[in-house]
Amino acid sequence: MDEPTKEHNKDKNDEEDKDNEDDKDDEDAENEKDEDSKEEKRNDLRLRMALRGLKKCVNATKSDNLDMKIWGVRGIRQLLCSYEEIPVKEVVDTEVVPFLVSILFIKVENKDKSSKTPEEIKIHKLQFEAAWSLTNIAGGESQYTLKLVQLGCVEGFVQLLKSDVDIEIVDHVIWGLGNIAGDSAELRDKVLH
Repeated sequence: MDEPTKEHNKDKNDEEDKDNEDDKDDEDAENEKDEDSKEEKRNDLRLRMALRGLKKCVNATKSDNLDMKIWGVRGIRQLLCSYEEIPVKEVVDTEVVPFLVSILFIKVENKDKSSKTPEEIKIHKLQFEAAWSLTNIAGGESQYTLKLVQLGCVEGFVQLLKSDVDIEIVDHVIWGLGNIAGDSAELRDKVLH
């Protein structure tokens, strides 16, 4: 029987190296799946915890205290901004959306245009948070965008554009109108009129 040649040994070693590389690739792929799964579970847990906090935020919006309202609306906005899959349905289900739209219509009478009163500053913060929240809702599924339109969101956005508000509010109002207009030809026409 012939002894194995160097070439034969090299081929055998190459096959073993390839098998080892394949095993390593399989192991790497499995580790990636495990990491993805762990990250998905962490995100799911964070979202569930945040949704528990949603009830507190909604309750805060019902407060007579303006600072509490701001805190509640900011919490809702943060929830709508912080997750890959925005929990629009969960927010809409709390029935807080009509309140968010109503914030757009708050008018502040300030005869001194050179400075804002503390109340006016707070109301603008509230409008900023509401406009941002509504913008994110309008960027979701068509049924929620249509609901915003039915609640008067377009008119509220337009009213804010006509008032003396901060550029940050204007930015979100324009994004919101763009999200609504981009939903369908019918809603585009509504925004343009």
